[in-house]
Amino acid sequence: VLTRYFKPRAPPTDAQLRTLSEFEALVKDEMGPEEDQVFLVRFLIARKWNLEDATTMYRAGKEWKITTFPLVIPSEVFFRMLHFRVMEIFPRARDRFNQPLILMTPHRYNPDINNRELELMTKGVVWGMEFITSIVRRPFDKFVFIVDMTNWGLRNADMKLMSKLFNTIQPNYPDYMGSTYIVNAPWILSGLWKLIEMMLDEHTKSKIAFLKPNESKELFGALFDPADLYERIGGTKVETNPTSKGEWDPEDIKEWKTACSGTAEER
Repeated sequence: VLTRYFKPRAPPTDAQLRTLSEFEALVKDEMGPEEDQVFLVRFLIARKWNLEDATTMYRAGKEWKITTFPLVIPSEVFFRMLHFRVMEIFPRARDRFNQPLILMTPHRYNPDINNRELELMTKGVVWGMEFITSIVRRPFDKFVFIVDMTNWGLRNADMKLMSKLFNTIQPNYPDYMGSTYIVNAPWILSGLWKLIEMMLDEHTKSKIAFLKPNESKELFGALFDPADLYERIGGTKVETNPTSKGEWDPEDIKEWKTACSGTAEER
């Protein structure tokens, strides 16, 4: 089952290694202390190993960090993310390749109920991406993304927010998204998916798979410890009411804040 869905990255060719060396030489004086060749490869992959395009992308990301990156997000955004649990990051739930799990439950998002503010919500997602980059582990330094579309409807769709997020994350966090599995998709999603695909590059689209219930149960059973997954996606973990208090593991919250210290405003 793993061979059908998990596709290990092929080793770089001699030509790609030469491109990587040229890339490193071009940006060596601009690289941060935690940036190395593995980090640079992300930009080359995102730009199909085109040296000029990868360099432009890398430098644009640096400029974005200086001019736009949210050093602070209001605590209301942080707690709203916890309260509605549209997206959940599980630092300690990892697949057999040591990749952390992110679970999205889109039916919990409603533009009218969640008080949508594009800039604030984008800052919250960026904060989440910063945390994710701190918990991925080599050699498979990506995250696994499961999207559970149960009970999703057009009332939950927000193309403006989706476009804003894609345009922020794709150029500034290249190649962190690993295999992405969409489960329990309703038929109505097929029309919207054509619009979503237009926002994605080919490399990103190649990572996405729609799974039938029997396929997801088999795959997730091979990838994860069932105790780490909610029952609704094939695990044994009992899920509490998402609007109740205390359902988040205090240790997870502590780990998030520690990893992203300085990016979340405390009140």
